[in-house]
Amino acid sequence: MSENFETFLRFWIAENIRPLAPTESLDDVARSRAKELEGAATTAGFYGELDEAVRPYGSIEGLVRDKIQTGEQTRLAQKFGAASASSPRGFSRADSRCKIK
Repeated sequence: MSENFETFLRFWIAENIRPLAPTESLDDVARSRAKELEGAATTAGFYGELDEAVRPYGSIEGLVRDKIQTGEQTRLAQKFGAASASSPRGFSRADSRCKIK
């Protein structure tokens, strides 16, 4: 996976993955964001690399769902002063499958 793709994905996640609003469904948001990620990756010329990166998650929607859930866990841990749900670098173990640093 190229460093450019890793940077693209990291920035896309930072800009597009937010905690769910009380009225939002994880399924609906994950599906919608997955379509947006697929379009952005295709436009940027990274579709092949995205396809490779999502294999551990089963699909683009699976990757997006994991990022939303990981973000929710981290937010709750910070809110209640618990240990972070992610690694010291700020990425979960699932991120290591994508080789994002």
